[in-house]
Amino acid sequence: MAGQLTKSAILIAIAGLLLCLEMLFGQQALAQSGLVKDGQIVKEATLVADGRRAALYQHGEPIDPALVNVLEAAIDSIERTLKLKFFTAQPESKIQVFVSDKVAVAHVWNGYRHVNDPRPILFLPARIIPGIMRGQNATHIHELTHLMMWNYSSHTLREGLADFVSLSICPGCTIGPNNYSSRAPSVFHEVEEFLGSAKSAPQWVISDQMRRRAYYYASYKFVSSLIALKGMATFLEFYGAPDPEESIQRYYGMSREEAARASLYGR
Repeated sequence: MAGQLTKSAILIAIAGLLLCLEMLFGQQALAQSGLVKDGQIVKEATLVADGRRAALYQHGEPIDPALVNVLEAAIDSIERTLKLKFFTAQPESKIQVFVSDKVAVAHVWNGYRHVNDPRPILFLPARIIPGIMRGQNATHIHELTHLMMWNYSSHTLREGLADFVSLSICPGCTIGPNNYSSRAPSVFHEVEEFLGSAKSAPQWVISDQMRRRAYYYASYKFVSSLIALKGMATFLEFYGAPDPEESIQRYYGMSREEAARASLYGR
């Protein structure tokens, strides 16, 4: 049976395992596992291009130095979308972008635990670079947004905002598990309880590809509906609140449950 698996299926399976480890233990544990060695990539990578705010490194197969211009343009676009000057947790440091065929899933430094060690570093799989260069994949914008909006209380707000910004800049693009130019994934009722909550991402985001797609799509829908209601400035205030489940009533005049249902089902 294993011999019949396609290369794509194997990559998806590996990516799922990596994401599971990342979610549970962070990038440090992944590095220790030998499955992902971000520290090793940083040590071995070669500087390809040095932009004003981003430095581009390659690890493994060569990449087009012009990608740094795409990254710089993305940073400018993120500023316009959020109506904020681009910043990271370490504003004195240039953003370091590492592209490698050894990276299975795009991520920022320390993965889901970036908030504990928010270095302005991100890793991109080499296989998605052609799509980025053609303007069909906006995963780099998603990850750059994470570097800027690194301090968060709700995982769904974090992921939803990163997709909202990416799609505002690159409508219909592919972002992570979702191709937004194709039919939207079905949203499962289990997703609702996470929208706007302080809960960690559920295990089934890793084990069930359909639910994973639904989780990220629903997060985007939730965030976009809130921004449509009261604009970006109000949303960013809400995003920074330490208690999102309580703060949503103050900012939007409805409960988290009401906001989730309205964003998904229009009621």
